[in-house]
Amino acid sequence: MSNTWILRFGEITLKSRPVRRIFHSILFHNLHAIAFKRGVSLKAQRLGALHLVISDAEPEDVEEVLSRVLGIVAVDRAMIICDSNDADEVAKIVLDRDLNLGEKRTFGVRTKRLGTNKNWNSQSFSGAVGHAMLQMDDTLSVNLSKPDMWVKLIIEPSRTWLLSERFTGAGGLPSGVQGDVLCLLKEERDTLNSFLAMRRGCRLIPIEGSDESAIETLTQWDPFIGIPSDKNKKPRGVIGTTIEKAEEIVAREEGEKIVPLCTLNLLCAWTETEKLDLQKHIHQPVSNRKLMDIDAWVS
Repeated sequence: MSNTWILRFGEITLKSRPVRRIFHSILFHNLHAIAFKRGVSLKAQRLGALHLVISDAEPEDVEEVLSRVLGIVAVDRAMIICDSNDADEVAKIVLDRDLNLGEKRTFGVRTKRLGTNKNWNSQSFSGAVGHAMLQMDDTLSVNLSKPDMWVKLIIEPSRTWLLSERFTGAGGLPSGVQGDVLCLLKEERDTLNSFLAMRRGCRLIPIEGSDESAIETLTQWDPFIGIPSDKNKKPRGVIGTTIEKAEEIVAREEGEKIVPLCTLNLLCAWTETEKLDLQKHIHQPVSNRKLMDIDAWVS
């Protein structure tokens, strides 16, 4: 039985359409490479403006792959529950799947419409499904601010989807869209710093002498580590070594006009607790999704 996931993007959606197309192409190239490396078979396809991943593999294995794809902000588990847009039928299916059926609880319905539908718009379908649920279960009450459960639906002209749990992705940008960075991976700090550079879209080029286990750890996030993202451009940043040593590796031609190398320290202002959370996230993203204390950063 195939399972479906809907991918959600963040910063990528702010780009222009041509740039967004390039970023999506690189992201899915990375996704398929990570899946292949982990032995997980999956396929990606479009449903209107939505990007889907479909797979017959174990859901846990697929979600491990999706959790390691930089550029994905969140992922919704999704399934087709009805081959029609019948509000009563949809309401019954939703209630049958509710583990808290019969208990007092609040709910709200949100609907996204794909394509044209002569019978429903998003708001009217949400209202009809919500009304039907209230008629079928008198322990329910509506709360559109902070309900105990959201019923999230997608309607096409001839079928209805239900979105279930959402989990947080790695975020950032796809590795390889923002140029290359030389890195010497010797200490754990270098690995953390390099990962954050990857998360900002950089392709890592490890320098000779880097720890092989650190390279393998980061390769789980970008199988193309060590392969320049653009052979016509020089690396722009340095991690774990000096600019002088990096200049020897870059080997600029005399008079060549390129962006000067700079030392990257992306861990600046990170607390020790945040660094520990980041380390756990790199090694086990599914069980450690937290990257930093957002409340502390914005307060």
